[in-house]
Amino acid sequence: MSYHEIKAALALLGKTGRDVIEELQRRGLNVSDCTFSKAIKNVDNSPAIQRIRKETIAVLEEWQSKGAQ
Repeated sequence: MSYHEIKAALALLGKTGRDVIEELQRRGLNVSDCTFSKAIKNVDNSPAIQRIRKETIAVLEEWQSKGAQ
């Protein structure tokens, strides 16, 4: 999922990056605005950033399957 696809999915769901960050933090990930931005823009290839990216996509897919209730 590209940066633009992530942003489009958030817009369609009526969610923001902050909503995703909060969900990732609930799942035990240490995510700041900066690390989230790096993850969705795919500008850092470190394992921690790639995990955040993977989990972000998982969260979006879950929300899409639930209809963002």
